[in-house]
Amino acid sequence: MKRTTILMIVLALAVSCTVGGIVVISRRPKARAAAETAPAPPATADNTVAESLTSSEAYGLPGKLSSLRDLNLIYEREDLSRPQRVDILVWWLAQERANPTPTHKGSGGGRIDSGYIQAQLVKMLREVGDPRAMTELVESEAISDERVRDGLICALGMMGDASRIPRLLEILGTHEDGDFRALAATALGYVGAVEAREALNRALTDEFATLAGSDVGPVRLWVAYPVREGAEAGLRMLNSEQAMAKAQQRREAFAESMNRGPAEGTPSDGN
Repeated sequence: MKRTTILMIVLALAVSCTVGGIVVISRRPKARAAAETAPAPPATADNTVAESLTSSEAYGLPGKLSSLRDLNLIYEREDLSRPQRVDILVWWLAQERANPTPTHKGSGGGRIDSGYIQAQLVKMLREVGDPRAMTELVESEAISDERVRDGLICALGMMGDASRIPRLLEILGTHEDGDFRALAATALGYVGAVEAREALNRALTDEFATLAGSDVGPVRLWVAYPVREGAEAGLRMLNSEQAMAKAQQRREAFAESMNRGPAEGTPSDGN
């Protein structure tokens, strides 16, 4: 009996997200309806479903991205609900923040750094995440790293959450990470933020640069400016009647998704 108790304590400590002595995600409970496929949470005194963010390892996935190819594992696991995919992707984002991947050359020769990896995780959250689960995470105390919260806000903006526009403008104007400024610029276009035109025009001169392209085959490497490209894309959306109509559809779909069950979410529109 004593050995069993000790083992349970060790396992409980092992799942806390502490990397290099830095606690990235709190294990404080947050109110979220459990996904149908998730294990039943333990009963609480007030009989509330209090589910804290679950480690990706609990789903049989790596505890941290070993490469961007690991993102394919999300698509391969058809048994995962959208809220569970949020858990996994936010966990990976937090782990990447706490223990950044060293900058290296991608398979095509382009530069891959931690900021780029974090941006891919945010984009995937937008594609496969559940809006309600993401909203509750942003507004809870479960996130102790503000950049993880900013990533969720960018993803929600791209989903059509207009309430995130003020913070997206702040991220675009002041965030220290160029990849996050680029995400915010794109999100402002997706959500149809007409009030962002001035900020997007200023972002056309953003100096953040990275090496892009491929040195495999006829394509060659070049210097790219992700924030400028995001601002250009955002302005094109704001100046297009068709794109603005789609932005309005995103807003309406997001609002509707918030009134549905947490496992349904908003499907990606492919844009």
